[in-house]
Amino acid sequence: MIAIVIAVVNTLPGLRTPLWLDETYTGTISMSRDIPALINWCLHELSGPVYYAIMWLWTKIFGVSDLALRIPSLIFWVLSIAVILKWRNQDADVRYLWAIALLLWFPLSFHGSEARPYPLLILFGTLQTIVFMRLIDEGGLKWATRWSIVTAAICLTHFHAIIISGIQGLIYLVIRHRDLKSTWPAIGLFIPVLVWLWFHLPFLIAFSNPDIAWYQPIEITRFLDLGFWHGTWGNPGSTILLFAMIAWFIWHAVTGREGCTGFHWAVLSAIFATMIVLATALVKPSFAPRYLVPFVPALLLGIATMLAGIRARSYMLFLASAVTLVALGALDIRGRVGAFDFRHGYSLEAASKWLAKNNVSRLAFYWDSETAALSQPWQLGQVGSFFLRRDGWTGPVSVPAYVKSPDIVALALRDLSPQAGDGILFLNVAEPMGTRHPLMKDSVAGGLHCKDFGLGSPAIIACVRSHRSD
Repeated sequence: MIAIVIAVVNTLPGLRTPLWLDETYTGTISMSRDIPALINWCLHELSGPVYYAIMWLWTKIFGVSDLALRIPSLIFWVLSIAVILKWRNQDADVRYLWAIALLLWFPLSFHGSEARPYPLLILFGTLQTIVFMRLIDEGGLKWATRWSIVTAAICLTHFHAIIISGIQGLIYLVIRHRDLKSTWPAIGLFIPVLVWLWFHLPFLIAFSNPDIAWYQPIEITRFLDLGFWHGTWGNPGSTILLFAMIAWFIWHAVTGREGCTGFHWAVLSAIFATMIVLATALVKPSFAPRYLVPFVPALLLGIATMLAGIRARSYMLFLASAVTLVALGALDIRGRVGAFDFRHGYSLEAASKWLAKNNVSRLAFYWDSETAALSQPWQLGQVGSFFLRRDGWTGPVSVPAYVKSPDIVALALRDLSPQAGDGILFLNVAEPMGTRHPLMKDSVAGGLHCKDFGLGSPAIIACVRSHRSD
């Protein structure tokens, strides 16, 4: 009950926050006019097409309001918990502890109120973990087919899932190699994944280019600062918990009398996948803690098993561990309430409403980031005008070519047309450039109205030529 209360308190406030930049991409892609446009968008987005296809269909029925875009994530989260509770594991304690761990895993309560694919990844990852255990323990075409279906779905949701899926495939080839003759037809279910990767891979490779990557390689000293339980940096205690589980589980798997079962191999596959991603992050850019999400269900199963083992040996130690989990889950409630939510500072929504209120008729959208070079101008234009178009605005949008300049704000203002109604929406997530430029203050000068809607960094600045002041 405590876990449910903490999860609800962590989740519900996020449903009232404005859509932040990543969610704006979800809304934009969901508004694609037809299937070819949807596919074209998905080929220029880091995540795979399954989530966006679901959202495209969902929004055709329920619209693209903030709440409508976020409800599917909440549904995926609830379904993940339901799948665990319905799983007929012999050890009921492990099942309930696994569900509690997922409820208390802070990033899921955050992503549960976010229009992004991570709760769907959790749902697919949970199904993949359960089915893989049955595949290793029982074998057969039935379980091979089910594992292939779920695995293809999760790989087409986010490419990081390919890592744990590949590891599980290798484990199956080694452990159940005698079943290959009867289960090989299930391989055909991966054809859609291979076809999609053939077209999507160039974009994924470009995303890891150090010159335009959003995240740079990390230093090995930052591993303890990873904050596994919070999905961000700056919470080393929860990462120590993860590393303790890894050490405990490997020791138990090696020294256990019963040998490695499907359960052990499922958790070990997630451990190996996590180690591969973290090792790669030392030398390649574009790592963020949330990219570990496909491995989380199996990792949390390992933590639940460790807690069950502790309970069998010392109830007091188990109680202390349970209190620690509850504390970790409750630690960031303050950061999920009201203005403390970082999404307020990364949202174009308020700026767009201000532009609409000031009768913007033409818009130029500037995203001052090398990462913007990954997207086509028409895509950036759709993202920059999403909130305006959602409310029925039909004006033209231009996206000037990206220019790396120490004073890109001045260049943007120089290009602003003198005609009334011409506006600019400027985004800079690296530094608060708007606070350094005099015209970026909340001021009016010569009919030019500018307002900074960011929280220092990033700067989200809207300007419009108008005869009215707000």
